[in-house]
Parts: sequence; structure tokens; C-alpha cells
Amino acid sequence: MPRSTRHSHNFRPRLTYANVVSTLCLFVLLGGGAYAAERTVLPRHSVGARQLKADAVRSAQVKDGSLLARDFRAGQLPAGAPGPQGAAGPRGPQGQTGPAGPAGPEGPVGPSEAFNVTLPDGPKDIALAPAFTRVVELPLGPGTFVLNANVVAANKSTTTGTYVRCALSSDQDPIGVDNYPVYLAPEGMQAIPLQGVRVVEGSPSTQFVACRKNANVTVEIGEDPQITAIRVGGVVR
Repeated sequence: MPRSTRHSHNFRPRLTYANVVSTLCLFVLLGGGAYAAERTVLPRHSVGARQLKADAVRSAQVKDGSLLARDFRAGQLPAGAPGPQGAAGPRGPQGQTGPAGPAGPEGPVGPSEAFNVTLPDGPKDIALAPAFTRVVELPLGPGTFVLNANVVAANKSTTTGTYVRCALSSDQDPIGVDNYPVYLAPEGMQAIPLQGVRVVEGSPSTQFVACRKNANVTVEIGEDPQITAIRVGGVVR
């Protein structure tokens, strides 16, 4: 037999049971692995930040409109345009009164003016209480005044003493409370000083000293009864 005929005879395919079984196993292994790979599904929430590599998720993998402002770091999002001004809210309650501030510096002393009336002689007698006798008068314009007055009363009786009262008053006001009573013994004599503060408002006003006695005797006001008024910028009481 020729050599070429002998070699072709050795490679003739033989269909045996082993060949069929091995071919089927190979097909099942290859096809089943692909099917298993296709059907593999990861459990939910099993992939997190620790499983993702850096830059593994890019813009293409993020669904548009799915991120919120809190998903970005501060400064990553550009500021939006200012919105319209809102309506004014209701007025709040009034706060508590604060403590009083310190006193300011003392102001300059205001101008002062002095007015004086001195009579050469006073009345030869004064009224019996409850009436009064005007002893000396001083007209004043508007302002604040410090008043000083002085009268000397003399009891002309040789047998009877009497009490004498005098007061600083004004034609704008009723006669005020007079000073303490001064007792004049028979033929006695006593100086009666008076002081006060008067505020004249509006029209001019006449200041005067009024005196009275409580016994029916002659009481004469001596020489030089007077009133002095000093205008001041203000009086601290």
C-alpha cells in the first residue's frame, strides 16, 4: 500500500461516545458561565463609598436633577440672584427704659439783675389780724427772683404787748404763710427779716411785704423798710 494512503487512513475521524460526551460538557460549561455572569445581580445598598474607586462616578453616571444642594461642598455651587425684598414684619414690643445717663456739665451762670425798693418811712400803724397792711412794694417783670426783705416793727403801747407777723407775697398769689410770730413787748422794737424765691410768669407782678398784729395797739414800721430782688437763671430747690 502506498505511504500516502496509509497516513490518511490514520486521521479518519471517528465518532465515539467519549467524543460526544466531552463536546457536550464543554458546551455546558461555556454556556452556563456566560448565563451565570449575565444573571449576577448585586444586593441593594451593597456598594458604597468604600467600594468605589476615586473618580469612578463621573457626570455621565449621575442622573440629571438627582443631586441636591446638600450634596455639594460649601462654595461649589454659584450663588443665585438675590430675590425680591420681603414685606416688613410687624413692629416689635417697646424695650425697657435704659438707665439714666450721667449728669452733664454744669452750665454757665446766667446773668443776674438786682432790684431794690427802700422807703424812707413805713406805715405808722399796721392792720389788726386777720387783715394785712402792705408795708413796702416792688414791681418785677417775668423771671425767677431771690427776694430779701427787712422791716422794723415798734410797739407804741406802754402797757400791752402784741405779736406781729409779716409775709412776702405777690399780687398774683394770695398772701402766703407768714413767718413765725414776733412778740413785741410794750414799747418794744424788733427787726423782721424775710426771704423767699418768686417765679414771675407772663405779665409783671408786684411783690410786697404784708404785716399784721394780734392786739389792738399801735405798731409802727420804722425807717427804711426794703425789698431786694435778684434775678437768677434758675433756682435748684
